[in-house]
Amino acid sequence: MRAGLRVLWVLLACWSGMALGAPETGTAPKMDLLEFRVEGNTVLPQMAIEEAVYPLLGPGKSVADVEKARAALEQAYHDAGYLTVYVSVPEQKVEDGVVRLKVTEGVIERTRVTGAQYTLPSRIRSEAPSTAEGAVPNFNDMQRELAAVSRAPGVRVTPTLEPGRRPGTTVLDLKVNDTPPVSAWLDYNNAHSANTSDTRLSGGISYSNLFQRAQTLSLTYQTAPTNPAEGSAVSASYVVPLADYQRYLSMYAVHSTSDVTSSAVNVGDQILFGNNDIVGARYILPLRPRADMTHQLTLGLDYKDSRQTVNGLSTPLRYWTLDANYGLGLNDAGGSWQFGAGAVLGVRGPGTGEVSFGQRRYLAHNSFAVLKLNAQRLQTLPAGWSLMGSADAQLADQALVNNEQFSAGGVGSVRGYLQSEAAGDQGLRASLELRAPTWTPSQWTLLKSVQPYAFYDVAYLRVNDALPAEIASYTLDSVGLGLNLRAGRAFSLSLSLAQALTDGPKNDLSSSPPRPFTRAHDVRVHFDTRLDF
Repeated sequence: MRAGLRVLWVLLACWSGMALGAPETGTAPKMDLLEFRVEGNTVLPQMAIEEAVYPLLGPGKSVADVEKARAALEQAYHDAGYLTVYVSVPEQKVEDGVVRLKVTEGVIERTRVTGAQYTLPSRIRSEAPSTAEGAVPNFNDMQRELAAVSRAPGVRVTPTLEPGRRPGTTVLDLKVNDTPPVSAWLDYNNAHSANTSDTRLSGGISYSNLFQRAQTLSLTYQTAPTNPAEGSAVSASYVVPLADYQRYLSMYAVHSTSDVTSSAVNVGDQILFGNNDIVGARYILPLRPRADMTHQLTLGLDYKDSRQTVNGLSTPLRYWTLDANYGLGLNDAGGSWQFGAGAVLGVRGPGTGEVSFGQRRYLAHNSFAVLKLNAQRLQTLPAGWSLMGSADAQLADQALVNNEQFSAGGVGSVRGYLQSEAAGDQGLRASLELRAPTWTPSQWTLLKSVQPYAFYDVAYLRVNDALPAEIASYTLDSVGLGLNLRAGRAFSLSLSLAQALTDGPKNDLSSSPPRPFTRAHDVRVHFDTRLDF
């Protein structure tokens, strides 16, 4: 971009009829250069000017040295981002070793904001002050400011330049491509837990430009449509960008209810059992990216109010947790990597004490520590094939209450089993998918893409401080085939057929002795349909 702007300004200089001095040829007379007197500067610090021309001062200099000083000073302006500035050597008589250099600073005659449908032009101007009319544009600042504006959801700004009406001026055109700030989605699937109805319905709506400040408000709701008492949840989040969209503050609240002890409700990256109220905040700090690498740090604080009734005994819990997560993304010629590491700390504070935690789970404490790790690799293969591998793990040194445990089973975990069919204090889950080339049928314009795949899922879970009647560890694994389909502009379908290879935990207490809800060789179909608006 800077090279193109530099070429454009050279054309502007030629158009306005201004010429630069050139060194004389042949044997040039010598002179003493004791001072360069710079005229017309308003933007470059004096120190930067001196650093540019000082090496050319001294006795026995020639006109060629004056030209070198002019070029060095002009380059200093360009390096500082002032690409519409050029330096000339006016006609003069050198006296007492003083040479005048004339600086011509091209200014923005007019700034136009075009194409904006949902974003106020005044907002773009205020967030990019280097584009102000009458200013000498600093293109380093302009690039940084417009890049920050373009980090806002649904907004992209591209600058273009053209000559102004007056010589030495330019017109800056900021072309905006923005999308509607309102989006919504609707999802219908069969990701259900044990002892509950088969289907789940969820939906959400989001507005990403509140107060013309790129602040985002999102609302979601999910339920079991045939029996909402089995599990429902409503959540809200509010995201505020900070520091030129370099940092974000996210606040959220969750309310979930369930009359079924084994019913799991997935809200974001949390799996909740029973009745819960959660409020929390996250400070999201994207770190400086490097070539083919992005990473960010997230810090959080949550207050959790969890209420469950087991065998007629009410076990309410109120506690605080601190969260810290680091995420890393890498791209290479063969594909991409995603890594994550995080910790969850239960901290003592206003709320319930050790006794309540012990009532919910034997030997559980309100001060606990959990380490979470995850990794993912997408590897491209010849002929359009690809291989996706992922793994995530949780480590804990003590017994945890069920909302903090590692769950396995169902879509996103081990397909072929019920959602969150098994849980442990520690766990490891891995998945491998071989994906066929994406098929885009030309004869059916409504059908956008179809991609079949084969997979293997496995999880190992361990229960800390297991009671004598409990099984201390579980293994779940499955194989299967799947299909991802997109149609039109809004519809998507994910379909998988999975066969369990091992028995699940014996949690079905309706029989004597207890038996697993999923047995080895059982086949289960998972589906997920989604509409995006």
